[in-house]
Amino acid sequence: SDSPGYHIAKGQIGVKENNEVKYRNWRYAYTVGEPTGTISLPKLNVLYRGNKNEILGGGSGFTTYRLVAVDNVQIRNENGKQIAYPGRDRISKIKVIGVNSNGQESDLGTHEFRVENTPTPNLKLGSAEENRDAELSEITYATRITPYYGPGIPLNCNYKIVDYIVKIEGVPQTKSGRGPILSSEVKQYLRTARVGSTVTIQTTIMNTISNTTSRKNATYKIQ
Repeated sequence: SDSPGYHIAKGQIGVKENNEVKYRNWRYAYTVGEPTGTISLPKLNVLYRGNKNEILGGGSGFTTYRLVAVDNVQIRNENGKQIAYPGRDRISKIKVIGVNSNGQESDLGTHEFRVENTPTPNLKLGSAEENRDAELSEITYATRITPYYGPGIPLNCNYKIVDYIVKIEGVPQTKSGRGPILSSEVKQYLRTARVGSTVTIQTTIMNTISNTTSRKNATYKIQ
């Protein structure tokens, strides 16, 4: 058949009976598959800037396949995985090439993906999580600031703390530092916090994939 889908082959077969050929009808149903190519993102349905986007491909009817960056994306092999890094535009395009056992290649189509920036992470002050009440001990025993994603964002958090300023409600001065680890002066400052007060941190965070920086603030209400 020259087209994919459901088909029926039919005809006649001659059977010799008592020196006489008699013809009988026959029919056979069969399906023809069409080679196709797919790309799937195991954890995402978009490509994120500032993230290692693991991509998988497939070529039905082919021995293997390869992925080709068409527009606004780079594809790299890292530790046995194919990682896509999108560019500045809103759409990235990746092509699937099917490869037969004899090395012959077939174009299985180009797939488009939306491109978005990685979400801004939340911040932990010690074990105190952003957007919830904090215990006094979580604040007074905090030793570091940690960027993180909640369970609703299935991404690795590729951010680090560049610098920070800590402010306790009702205390006139502020304390600052660099990096994720709180200095001894800042830790001593946090020990002056009291139940009912609010602690605010203002940070500069850096995406370690794109090397871009942004501002991120968080508050912690002590209960």
